[in-house]
Amino acid sequence: MEHFCEAQQQIEEVLFSDLLDEKNALSWRGSIFLADNFTSGRMPDYLRVSKPRKIRFATFVLCRMGEISLRLNMRDYTLKADDALLFSPGVIGEHVHASADCKLIVVAFSESAYNITAKNGISMQLRNYFHLQPVLIHFPNMYSDTLTAHYHLMRDVVSDIEFSLKEEVIKSHVNIVSTYALHCIEEARRTLPEPTRYERMFDQFLRDVKENCDKNRTVAFYADRLFISPKYLSKVVMDVSGRHPTDWIRDYILLNAKALLRNEDLSVQQVSDMLAFPNPSFFGKYFKEHVGCTPGEYQNQK
Repeated sequence: MEHFCEAQQQIEEVLFSDLLDEKNALSWRGSIFLADNFTSGRMPDYLRVSKPRKIRFATFVLCRMGEISLRLNMRDYTLKADDALLFSPGVIGEHVHASADCKLIVVAFSESAYNITAKNGISMQLRNYFHLQPVLIHFPNMYSDTLTAHYHLMRDVVSDIEFSLKEEVIKSHVNIVSTYALHCIEEARRTLPEPTRYERMFDQFLRDVKENCDKNRTVAFYADRLFISPKYLSKVVMDVSGRHPTDWIRDYILLNAKALLRNEDLSVQQVSDMLAFPNPSFFGKYFKEHVGCTPGEYQNQK
């Protein structure tokens, strides 16, 4: 348990304060961040993730044109025009690709601001949908236009140094955006069939792997948590995802390993210890077998 907690703490992070140097962006009281690339065409720095890092703030991304693909918590998400993505603090982002014509809006909330939303009924209902995993939303074009207008109004309020009631107006705009998002999520869910028992078990399996893979890597461990046999868990995971449970466990281990190796303050031996490998040599062989280079080589990549 000690190695697991230490590993989680040492994964390289993107903090809310890291956003404040973004060009063409605005922030207010260290709690909300507003950015777009409508005029510059430039992706925000923190979205241009080449190596896995943990994102320590809640984020709303709205694509207005083109396409952008993100990998968060080992899952791939592709946003096209009028699609939005919501994710909570703590997700691990691994890579981003955007088309040359991609235009988007990014609204981010510090962890403290995100937690305060628990006091708001609409925001709390919305959080229930993306607290554990990012959620992809498709808006009708008219809704996207409305949300974009509210985004620009928030920018206007934040920029107005003489306006004294910023907090009240910003909360109102955020509540409106949250209401539109909640409406579209619930409308989409009405047209989808209820998740099957296998799908619910698979989602729980992934949550368990995310939380425990640094110290528990056997299929038997995760089967026990679901009160089923390893053979049955293998069948469930194969039927839902087309992959074996060991593939998912391995990928989460490697994701954490890559994120830890990007922390310049950690040696390969320290990363090996944090991930509970028997020794650095075993860790090195495991990493090279699946990634194609040694941990040290990966750590030295720019």
